[in-house]
Amino acid sequence: MPLTWSIKNVQDCDSLVEDQNEEAVTQSLVFFSMVIESGGITVDNAADWAAVLALYQRLHGALMTVSEDGVLGDYFIGTADVLRRVGMRTNAGGLGTSQIRKHGKRLAADYMTQVRNAAEREIDSGA
Repeated sequence: MPLTWSIKNVQDCDSLVEDQNEEAVTQSLVFFSMVIESGGITVDNAADWAAVLALYQRLHGALMTVSEDGVLGDYFIGTADVLRRVGMRTNAGGLGTSQIRKHGKRLAADYMTQVRNAAEREIDSGA
């Protein structure tokens, strides 16, 4: 099934397609919706979106790179970016918080494992 999405219910949605960086953030969040199996951003699930997104980027790095004055740099999508897109819909899943939270718990466990492994390596090396 192809991924479909819409921002027509986002307040001032035109500004999200007129600015190249805003459009890139929207596209990144659309693709991220597949990762967390969410059908979109609502007032009720925006905090969960932002939390899981922060964990994901903490583990895997920024979701996107932007250019400012010809200089490329990582851009970490934040809570304000998520809130700006309340009303975005995709066909990647439901709109509830349980699926998003499930992915958040998995990411938190992955993060804990990475931190623990790094600590064990440091201990083993005698640092």
